[in-house]
Amino acid sequence: MSLFKNSKIFVDVKNCVVSYDAIVASRLDEYFSSNEGSKYFFTKDIDKFKNQQLQALSQLIMEEKNNYNFLLDFFDWSKLTGNFEDTDPTKLCDYIYQEALNMEDKDNELYCMIGSGQLMTKIGQSFKLLLEDEKLVCIYFYVEKGTPDYILHGLDFFYMNKIKTKYITGDKAIFFKENPMDSYLVETSEEIDMLSFERAFKIDVYIAGSKYNTSAIEKFEGVDLKTLSTLEPVSVLEGNKYNMSIYTMLLPI
Repeated sequence: MSLFKNSKIFVDVKNCVVSYDAIVASRLDEYFSSNEGSKYFFTKDIDKFKNQQLQALSQLIMEEKNNYNFLLDFFDWSKLTGNFEDTDPTKLCDYIYQEALNMEDKDNELYCMIGSGQLMTKIGQSFKLLLEDEKLVCIYFYVEKGTPDYILHGLDFFYMNKIKTKYITGDKAIFFKENPMDSYLVETSEEIDMLSFERAFKIDVYIAGSKYNTSAIEKFEGVDLKTLSTLEPVSVLEGNKYNMSIYTMLLPI
């Protein structure tokens, strides 16, 4: 990977650089053991993550998940009866996801796996070489508020470049408008919608071709033809008004 002009890059750390999903999946058994009753809402299929290698989990989940939060793929909707009929599956799964992600990193195991590149995506690993490119101005890594320290420290150790790496948080839509980049690597199609404003220059946008980012528009010989689930068609987004070039990345990234 090399650059042809001075470039600034925006990238989501979550699942674009570090496999958060793999971390959460690897901790579910421990989480359920420590939080009695929480497993009640999930099907038995969720046990397939037990005793799996973290590197294998990152690829398995990314290739198969149907929802932004993969825990929803294993939610048992038949349990929403009686006292639980008002339970919000999305809020519950988001809560468990965040709690599992923020569990203590015992013996610095995850920090070491991130710092050594084992929990990095291929895209995340490629940035290490890109940081040596003289035309790279900076990579802006977006992290959500409350991101565990072991992730941030692991990234610092892996890249070892404080000059060309910056961590940002907060409102993405505001950041996009106030800080123009040349390239964006985003996790969700909603972020493409946030980038849909007029600009005079061309930008490149890369997004994982996950099921939750795409929708079927028609069938051709029994195969679903899909497009990105954006508010405006890709053909409009790539026009002169928004000046985007959008690239859907094959899984796992």
